[in-house]
Amino acid sequence: PSLLSPTDGKYQALLDGRLLVHEVKAADSYATYRCRVLHTLTSTTAASNTARIIVHDPRERQAPRMVTKSATVKLSDSKPLVLPCVANAHPPPKYRWWQERGGEKIPIITSSTGVVGSGRTSEMGGTRTWGNGGVMLLDPNTHASSDDTTKLVCEASNEAGRATMEIRVERAVPVIAHLTPRVVVVDAGGVGVLRCQVPGPHPHSISWYKDGHVITPAGRIGITEGGSVLEVRGVGRADAGMYQCFVRGDEDTIQDAAE
Repeated sequence: PSLLSPTDGKYQALLDGRLLVHEVKAADSYATYRCRVLHTLTSTTAASNTARIIVHDPRERQAPRMVTKSATVKLSDSKPLVLPCVANAHPPPKYRWWQERGGEKIPIITSSTGVVGSGRTSEMGGTRTWGNGGVMLLDPNTHASSDDTTKLVCEASNEAGRATMEIRVERAVPVIAHLTPRVVVVDAGGVGVLRCQVPGPHPHSISWYKDGHVITPAGRIGITEGGSVLEVRGVGRADAGMYQCFVRGDEDTIQDAAE
């Protein structure tokens, strides 16, 4: 087995675990593929079962048929967003992207350095494409659209026909967490209370850890107010340590700590 290179243009690994194989040839059907994942906290690894690519050699023209589906995705401020647009067709399709604004489709012209071209083009900075234009990357640091929601349209076409898919890109609201108080001093037998404050209306979940181990409410330990308040009753020496609250939003996870 060999490790695939995501930078040679042939393979592209997406953040959601999908692998794109561009410019598929008959020889690709002889290989087997598997993924390996790494747990970032425990450093343990696990491998998937193997998969193969079945390559057909059509003798007739085939109009594009979308493999990827229309969807709504979130663009965070911390990582680029990869938008795959993949269609099956013979001969292989060409891809074009538009931004839809006010019912008008504005072409997005991209290069390795961002938006280029003349005439009426979408002012979307920080865009790049791969795989004959079928995969778009949006860089949140240079993406110029100020709208909370951007509607993109991808078209795959060849001489036999065309097909389209739509992607709604929504700006993800970053999650912020504040754990108070920073240092808790409690007399033996007293009650220690920590509060994990999460400003904003966005949905989230909260989990608590002590010295890296998850806290389960039981006995002297209580977690209330939707998970935002941790209460330790009958405090003893064993309760001293580092406490963390982890807040998970739609797109990211943030943590804060106290003692």
